[in-house]
Amino acid sequence: MTLPSPHIVLLAAGASERLGTPKQLLPYQGTTLIRHLLKVALDSRAGGVTVVLGAHADLIEPEISRMHVKVARNREWQTGISSSIRAGLEGVQGADSVLFMLSDQPLVTTPFLNSIIDRSRESPGRIVASAYKGTVGVPALFPHRHFSELSRLKGDEGAKSFLLRHRQEILTLPFPDGAVDIDNLSDLKKLRQDPSHSNS
Repeated sequence: MTLPSPHIVLLAAGASERLGTPKQLLPYQGTTLIRHLLKVALDSRAGGVTVVLGAHADLIEPEISRMHVKVARNREWQTGISSSIRAGLEGVQGADSVLFMLSDQPLVTTPFLNSIIDRSRESPGRIVASAYKGTVGVPALFPHRHFSELSRLKGDEGAKSFLLRHRQEILTLPFPDGAVDIDNLSDLKKLRQDPSHSNS
């Protein structure tokens, strides 16, 4: 019997206003941040990968044009992350489940994504989320039955707010590195200087 594989959706539509330049194109691990994260996703046991682009899409899309990923354009990206979630879900109709990633969590690894997928297969129908800093968040996997509610999120209400409302349905995997994100150049500088993350 073939086990169901989730579709990964990388949310990468933000404008990086605090950074002043598209964070998706920052140099990281010998490539760009978005290519690095997409490779992490493509190397996993997911059934496919979609990236949601919005602001700076015309700059980012050529960077990933040769990668085996689908591109979903979010033309309403300015209204908040909920619009990117909708765009991603519209692009993966028919998927049994979706695993959401963010484009500013550089320390997500293929083995961790696979651990989420494996946990989901052990407990079909359950949400599987990352646990860090005393809360839950993405990367997180959502079964198909939650797609409709996810599509109704508004403004900057993202997957995390959904997770907090459904805490009792969630299986969590510890992922301390999920707290590491890139909002400005100093975040990137600290990440590069931290030897504990040199092999991430």
